[in-house]
Amino acid sequence: PESVPKINRFHPSLRKDDADDSLKVAFLMSFPNSGTSYTSRLVRTVTGHNTASNYGLETPGEDGKSAPVFDFSPEGPFWSQPTDARITRPTKGYLLTKTHCGGRCDKCSTDKYIETHQTFLQRCLEGEYTTGDGSGGLQVLRGHYDKSMVRKAVHLIR
Repeated sequence: PESVPKINRFHPSLRKDDADDSLKVAFLMSFPNSGTSYTSRLVRTVTGHNTASNYGLETPGEDGKSAPVFDFSPEGPFWSQPTDARITRPTKGYLLTKTHCGGRCDKCSTDKYIETHQTFLQRCLEGEYTTGDGSGGLQVLRGHYDKSMVRKAVHLIR
């Protein structure tokens, strides 16, 4: 067996698969209307790099379709500003990705917000997006992506 210090086996930030040069998702988590859009815009302005969102419906491309970040994951996440030529699309490191993990119902009773660990994670990975309907039109779908794409999380509290 390989001689590896114990901390490398257990500490998630030191996993071997995080050391590569691929692009990885970093959640930007908060309740709706708590500043995720503002924070994402601030990051794009300061860094010149695009961010992402689970909600491709909010930021369609010129053709009206949501623009997936990864070719292998058409259901998300999606580029926040798919048509803005002033910002670059990062290809490695961590991509700040807006998610509300459910919590999009403003007038619901509290039972609509109670989640198990599994349903909370599922809602963190899903959102609505726009794609072609096969006959030249558009359709709105709800999709989700694999949790293995997520490596970090920022919890925005307001």
